[in-house]
Amino acid sequence: MLLEKIDNLDIFRPKMDSTKEVLHAIATFTVDISPAFPYVNAELGGWDYDQTNQVLLLKLSDSSSTVVKK
Repeated sequence: MLLEKIDNLDIFRPKMDSTKEVLHAIATFTVDISPAFPYVNAELGGWDYDQTNQVLLLKLSDSSSTVVKK
């Protein structure tokens, strides 16, 4: 499972306006999870998956997320 492969997880409020009811999260994984991007995109109904650059854009409720392979 992907969650078991998380090496580091940072969850924080926006630095520019910490009063917003929004959280940001940055996860670092111990393995390359980019092969799972198309499946995550299909399951969550993302906006777009760019296979060449391995970037996944997601729209979850009223917020958007970007998942990038580094």
